[in-house]
Amino acid sequence: MNNIIYTCLIIIITFFFIFTNKFNIDENFTNQQVQFYEEVWVNKKNIKEQLIKTKDYIKKDNLKLLNIGSGTGTYLNILEKIYPNFDFYAIDIDKNLIEKTKVNIPTANVKNENVLKRNNYEPETFDVICLFSETLHLIPYDHWEKLLGNINYWLKGNGVLIINILDGENLDPSPADYSYIKPGKDGEMVSRTFYPDKFHLSQFIKVEGGDKYEYELEENIRKPGKQHFSYDTKLYIPPIKESLRKMRENGFELKKVDDLEGFKTYYYEKYGNLEFIYNKK
Repeated sequence: MNNIIYTCLIIIITFFFIFTNKFNIDENFTNQQVQFYEEVWVNKKNIKEQLIKTKDYIKKDNLKLLNIGSGTGTYLNILEKIYPNFDFYAIDIDKNLIEKTKVNIPTANVKNENVLKRNNYEPETFDVICLFSETLHLIPYDHWEKLLGNINYWLKGNGVLIINILDGENLDPSPADYSYIKPGKDGEMVSRTFYPDKFHLSQFIKVEGGDKYEYELEENIRKPGKQHFSYDTKLYIPPIKESLRKMRENGFELKKVDDLEGFKTYYYEKYGNLEFIYNKK
């Protein structure tokens, strides 16, 4: 009897995940989810404007640029047009997203790996490293030092780090995109946007609290014809002062901030190798 009940529960759970297309961000996207994901990012506002503004700071040519958390390559696709003589590299933990990057940007050097592994790249390989959108905040806060240590290790001297940082005390998950944002039930923040004849994107973010600055994020995408794709993940978003302090402590000097409708892009320069961390000068 217990075996029958157990089997029925497994079947119910399996059908739930099949019909809702719901999964945890730690799992790889399916091909359909990759398609939905790419469609959302291609339609996001201000990405091109954000990347064009990088030319105000990056004046040199023929540089090596690494995009951490490259997704399907939306940002790299635009950067390739802005900097046609750059060598582009991409790294993402999701194998299906990175396969799509290979298709979208065949000239890029792509890697399906965990960015917390230092041996992904040799020391002082890149002139520019980028983390766009919420990429930083997908990394658990207690791993930030390891992440920033790797970035410092991979950047050349005076290399540039371009990074989007959210503020845990003034949180709007994606201010340039959403029609409105308002409090939801049980302390959630709710944001929605409508792309006419394409899809409807809803985002629910709930504070989990604690010193890990943890938030629960659920995103739902509905397309015409009742197609539905949703996923859950966690974001780690400390107060902005804490994030900026962490950057300083790991060898990065703030040089410039761009603010597009509340979505801030921070430009840092590596000001040196920290001998007590990296055992090198």
